[in-house]
Amino acid sequence: MKILTKPIFLLFYAALIATTIGISVWRSNQHNQVVSVDTEQTQDAVTSDNTNSSDSSTTAAADSSEIVVPEEMTAIIAENQEKLDSSGVIDDVTKTYPENLVPLYDAVQAGDSNPITTENGQPGWTLIYGSASDVSEVSSFYQEYLKDQTDYAVTQTDGSTKISAVVSGWNLSITVSPNNPERTGLDTKSDITVLISQV
Repeated sequence: MKILTKPIFLLFYAALIATTIGISVWRSNQHNQVVSVDTEQTQDAVTSDNTNSSDSSTTAAADSSEIVVPEEMTAIIAENQEKLDSSGVIDDVTKTYPENLVPLYDAVQAGDSNPITTENGQPGWTLIYGSASDVSEVSSFYQEYLKDQTDYAVTQTDGSTKISAVVSGWNLSITVSPNNPERTGLDTKSDITVLISQV
């Protein structure tokens, strides 16, 4: 094949090469802009999620002071005040936990507590604590405490007792188990796990 060397053909080849390079550069820039926009949108979404997540924690914390505890439950708290003094235990864990709704029975050590946001976007809390009282005594207290509330239920499995009810628009689930120090890290007789979530 013979290569054409006339000036007109050389000009044509140069224009073709320049156009090809120009299109490649343009496509590369377009790709970088798309990646840049996607990155900005992802960062905005993450920032929005983090803001919403911290707002949810703040919401959960703010709602704890507005929870109305029924009179019959307040009376049981008053009758058991000596066993419900958890000063120093709950303060070490969280300031937002609604102790007025689910008091800690004979608490000597708290393991973990966190404000949460449920799958439905509702605020709530989790708490694990250890009690100096045995499973039977702690379970009896919470059963007496919740027995007159909506959807009250008691389930027993493998030495653990789960007590649940709905109180003032909050789902309460309290599981009392013999303590297993290897699992809980607590040196107590019983291990109590509390889950609270807004209905």
